[in-house]
Order: sequence, then structure tokens, then C-alpha cells
Amino acid sequence: MEIDREDLEKGIQKCFDAHDVAAVMHIPILAQKLKDNPKEGISLIYQTYESALNQAYTRDGHNNRAFIQGLAGGPMETVPWAVYNAVGDVYPLLERQDRFRALRQVLRCLDQNNTQHVQDTHTRGIREPLLLTDIAIVRPVYWPGLDEGLYKMKQFSSFEELRENLIDENGMFRKDKVESDFVMGWSLLCSAWSKWSEDYAKVANPQFLERTVKGLINYCFSNRTDPESIRQEIADFKTNLPKQFHSKIKPFVEEKDWPDYKEFK
Repeated sequence: MEIDREDLEKGIQKCFDAHDVAAVMHIPILAQKLKDNPKEGISLIYQTYESALNQAYTRDGHNNRAFIQGLAGGPMETVPWAVYNAVGDVYPLLERQDRFRALRQVLRCLDQNNTQHVQDTHTRGIREPLLLTDIAIVRPVYWPGLDEGLYKMKQFSSFEELRENLIDENGMFRKDKVESDFVMGWSLLCSAWSKWSEDYAKVANPQFLERTVKGLINYCFSNRTDPESIRQEIADFKTNLPKQFHSKIKPFVEEKDWPDYKEFK
């Protein structure tokens, strides 16, 4: 049977359009609710995720979501990324218990999918450092790795070239160029991987940079209890981070502002 290439391309485009429409119809309502009434908004995270995906996978009255996700391991990233990043926009502003309530809702979305699909498709699009860090602390298998950051750095011969292409006038990564701001920021900030650590620290948005440092410290210290191991890790951080952050390392470690993975099993 010969496949009509034009019809196939139109069919694929309709699928993409359906996900875009579902995201536009559902996620802004969630985002506004999270800002206006965080407690109520948090209770709507999973419901919004489900409603938007059900719409995206329904055509001519037939919902094909279970079949398609079964084949793919999970849904296309458009709706999930929009949900996770709506949560991420308010996540640093929430009280500790509300943050962890929001985290549970996000985990409900992630946990219903194939682990590899989550790692390859979902968490790699989460921009907020503290949200992605908390997810990785309680579900280490969901950590997307630093591949995006390491790959993108290799594409540029100088920091000025990278800055021009990837960083906007506010010191934030351009959303159409970078999928995970945290992955990109961590990769650039740590001298173990980056030769532009100091350069990036000078131009990055200060608030985002502080959350990036806190996120990577939380990620690396959340399961450490041995004093000698902690001391050595702090020394390693002082080797790899710009000097301006050295005074923040120990306070962030002592703050222990991370979730207890045992409570999220």
C-alpha cells in the first residue's frame, strides 16, 4: 500500500496542532490560579494535565490517548512541559509545604509514564531549578542529565557567541533555544564542565543564578549524612563554583531545604 506523503504530513501536523491548542486552552487558567490562589491552583495541577491531554488525543469523538501513549511510553511533551513550567513559575515562591504538595501533583503526572520516556522527554523540558532538583531528589531515575548543556556549549567557540545566541537581555536563557534552563545553567556555571563559568556568572540573572546554585547543592547534598563526605563535597564545590558563591554553599547545605525522598515513595 502506497502512503501519500502529503496526507501523512498533514496528519502529523494536525497532531502537533491538537497538542498546542490543548495547552493554550488549559494551561493559562492553571498558571493564573497558581498565582492568585496557590493552594487551589496546586489541587488543579493533575486535573489540568489530564484534561489537556485527553483533549489533545481526542479526534472525531475518539480518545486514542491510551493506545498512543502505550506505544510511545508517554505523551508528547507539549502539554506536560506547559504544566510543569506553569508550576515552576511559582514554585520558588511557595511555602515549603505547598511546594511539596505541588511536587506530589507533578509526580502524579510523571509516574504514570515509562521511566525512560520521562527522562528523555519530560524532565528535560523543566526550566525551574528548584522544581527539577526536587523531582530528581525523590525520583533519581527522572534526572535528564546534563547532555543539553554540554552539547550546546560545544556549538560555540566563545562565550560572547554563546551569550548572543542563548541568553537574553535579562540574563535568562531564550525559551526557543534552551529546553531546561537549570541544565544549561548548571553546565555553564561549574568549571568542571565549563571554561566560561566566571563569564556566565557575570551576565546571568542574579535570582535565577542563586536558585541554580541552591538547586545543585540540594541535589548533591540531599542524601549525604557523613560529616567527612559533606566536608569534602563542600570543598569540591568551592573548586568548581565562582568565588562569589562560596559563602552561600554551607548555609544552603545547613538549610536542608529539600524534600525527604522517603515521604514520596
